[in-house]
Amino acid sequence: MDLLENIDSIGQSLQAPLRYTIATTAMASSNKPALIPLVVSHGQRVLSEEDFLDFVSTTRESLLKMVATIGAPRVINATAALMDSVPQSTADMLPKHSGRSKDEYIYSDIRSRGESLWRSVYSRQADKLEQKIGNWYPDLIE
Repeated sequence: MDLLENIDSIGQSLQAPLRYTIATTAMASSNKPALIPLVVSHGQRVLSEEDFLDFVSTTRESLLKMVATIGAPRVINATAALMDSVPQSTADMLPKHSGRSKDEYIYSDIRSRGESLWRSVYSRQADKLEQKIGNWYPDLIE
């Protein structure tokens, strides 16, 4: 039994989009982003267009929320694997800008601290990486 059959077999009690989101986040957590395109490809074959879009959207959000538990590098790698394997037509249906409210906090202070840390870690690659991540999922970079 291969990986995808195992996912479908074990997760029968879950709706397919959620089943594939859980599988993808498990792969991110175990630092196996190379397996994520297999799940995406399988999901594209077996899910309706609406369910596939739901899977991709829910998975992006789930990965974002995992930053605190598995770390930003794993989340970035998993998001890259996810979005690089999603057809452009699906990616085009996803939000291009963050939907999060900036009114709850002193956003400029938080943003400034985050940017300073980001630039200290990624230095010369910071701008290029920020653009790539923003294209994959605006909320992940915002």
